[in-house]
Amino acid sequence: MFFKRVAPVVTALAVAATVSSAAISLNMTLEAQKDDYAGSYSDIWGYTSPAGVEYAIIGHQNGTIFYNISDPANPVEVGYIPGPNSIWRDIKVNGPYAFIVTEGSGTGTGMQTVSLADPENPVLVNTWDLKFTTAHNIFIDTTRSLAYVCGTAKGMHVVDISDPVNPVQTKIWRAIAHYYIHDLMVVNDTVWAAAINEGFMHILANPDSATLQEVVSWTYAGSASHAGWLHTDNRYFISTDETSGGHIRIWDVSDKLNITQVSSYEVGVDRSVHNVFVKGQLAFISYYTEGTRVLDVSDPFNPVEAAYYDTYIGGGLYNGNWGVFPYFNSGTIISSDMSGGLFVFSLDTYTGVDDRVRPVPGIARLLPATPNPFNPVTELGFSGGGEGIYRLQIYSVDGRLVRTLFQGRSPGESSGLYWDGTDDRGTPVGSGSYLYRLTGPNTVDQKKMVLIR
Repeated sequence: MFFKRVAPVVTALAVAATVSSAAISLNMTLEAQKDDYAGSYSDIWGYTSPAGVEYAIIGHQNGTIFYNISDPANPVEVGYIPGPNSIWRDIKVNGPYAFIVTEGSGTGTGMQTVSLADPENPVLVNTWDLKFTTAHNIFIDTTRSLAYVCGTAKGMHVVDISDPVNPVQTKIWRAIAHYYIHDLMVVNDTVWAAAINEGFMHILANPDSATLQEVVSWTYAGSASHAGWLHTDNRYFISTDETSGGHIRIWDVSDKLNITQVSSYEVGVDRSVHNVFVKGQLAFISYYTEGTRVLDVSDPFNPVEAAYYDTYIGGGLYNGNWGVFPYFNSGTIISSDMSGGLFVFSLDTYTGVDDRVRPVPGIARLLPATPNPFNPVTELGFSGGGEGIYRLQIYSVDGRLVRTLFQGRSPGESSGLYWDGTDDRGTPVGSGSYLYRLTGPNTVDQKKMVLIR
């Protein structure tokens, strides 16, 4: 067994990218949102039936919700599987089965197995609790039908699910030490495991279901290693730090005894990143209060923000976007927001790094409020956009609709819209910050203004 602590090495090409934006979206279109239940939501995953129909599976505080999203603009709930009450619930899929774990207690603890043989009618077929009852995360190596369950009371469990109704545990890693693995991913018989409490990333050799041998582990200053995903070329690994000021970090892992950080990325300051998944040359990130972020990692030394949609307009640290799933063949992207539920997106016509400096045709953009701060009146407007209905609305910073200033078809440019600090009933509102939001076809844009009485 090899063990090596590595401090990040950042070359001149690997300058950290910090992005801050007042707008709610860039190059992403919101197709639909579903918030059908009281209580919080957690992780999300996707399933595609043999017929090619796509489904979103999202964790809820009291169970798991299944949506048919074949029409991305009109998700239809097709099932709800109750489970232990918990704000943590994780889901993965292997063949026509979904596997669900949670940190909840009481009736129904363990790993739930849900048959998707009829995806319009998901059925709970087993709850397996022979080796653990609570867990934080699950990952499935679909090439070998092995489930890796972590965040349990005793280490990381490897479970053979080739018979989905009758799982068989084949290995526990670090059971005696009760070592806490928070999240992991497996590719090419190698496990990449994040130990957030200790601040280490671990690489484990996993040639068969009963063998786990540590190859190397590394840590670094300020580590809060939550999760990670291997870059498509297998040379670079992308990790996330779940902490205030948490970064996306990209590591060169071609020499596992000399792992070096080549770049990093963060949104704003004092924010926390959560999960990351890589598809092609794009990394899809759930960035809590900063929403779903899409990072072009075709050049790992120079990651570039390609698109984003902020699902949560509010403060805090661990609020907002929990998970994202980008792997549907259709290109549809689904995300879960802890308070907003299911979000369904399409990625606009981003094809490469250079597109970040070009506006996407058909998208309208807000003009700056003039003056800002203001008293008693400010002028608002927008430009661009295609055919369709647009709305320019004023919101309080806690998300309450204050005033609909414009609703109609875009003339290509609309200015001369004045807000005098009153709501839809003509009642004056108090001093403070307000958000003005433009929505329409392919468009959601938002900026802030300050009213001073």
